[in-house]
Amino acid sequence: MVLSSIFVNAFGVTLPYTPKEGYGEIGAARGFTDEYLFELQNGEAEDIKLKVVIEEGNEIAKIDGLDEYYLPAKSKGTQIPIKIKVPRKSLEERYFVKVHLFKINENPSGTSLSSGIELRMWVNVIDLSIVQQLNRILPFRVQDAAGFLVLLVVLVVLALYLKKKNLQNLY
Repeated sequence: MVLSSIFVNAFGVTLPYTPKEGYGEIGAARGFTDEYLFELQNGEAEDIKLKVVIEEGNEIAKIDGLDEYYLPAKSKGTQIPIKIKVPRKSLEERYFVKVHLFKINENPSGTSLSSGIELRMWVNVIDLSIVQQLNRILPFRVQDAAGFLVLLVVLVVLALYLKKKNLQNLY
């Protein structure tokens, strides 16, 4: 009987979705930019450098910022922001995006293998209502604005009523 034990120290990614059968599902609003954060962690005893490449879906998906990341040994919390922008006039209901993260071997000697992770996700296109679109554009929520406007109208009417009542009391 032969027993072997392999301890694997590697890098990993925390996903902003729960994979189902190897694929994730996220949503993106037509005509707007949505950002998803993928959190990197390095379980290795040495520092590593990663390269991030969008292999499919780059018509809607972009890496926001760097495409190479330096991860100190035993670290976590480094985030890769990926922005998804579905064109306003897009007729598609769903897009496929594939992101590949792979370790860059800076000092390869002889035969060198590089580890990598492939992230596969479906982007479901969401059509927002007018109120939802306004909430994304304006620096405040439309529901809050509507309530504020109603309150403002009530105060103006009350002020006019009190002014009229005070004028009648003078004569």
